[in-house]
Amino acid sequence: MGSGTHLVHKMQEAVIEKADHEAVFQEFNTVISSNHRSAWTVKMEKWEENPNDASVTNPLESKSIRITQATACLKLVEMEAEELTRGIDLSLHPDISQSVLIASGLDLEGNNVV
Repeated sequence: MGSGTHLVHKMQEAVIEKADHEAVFQEFNTVISSNHRSAWTVKMEKWEENPNDASVTNPLESKSIRITQATACLKLVEMEAEELTRGIDLSLHPDISQSVLIASGLDLEGNNVV
């Protein structure tokens, strides 16, 4: 494939992707409130105007806390222990606790991804 043909192919892909992005943006834009949109715009413009200012946070950076499988399993075990001390046992089987069942499911899912 020549470079001209390759360029035309890439341009056609870009047009399709642009349309997809616009559709997703329009859908997103209709479900957020005008207050959220305005707040986001202010944060984004402030960050773009001050790219080297470390005191201005990047609104594109994830604010979520990453949780590991081990942390999730520990929290499940703690919750389960608390319920058991109150006499609540929601286990589906006497030999398999809820946390073991969930951890096994996560392991199986992880193995299927690879």
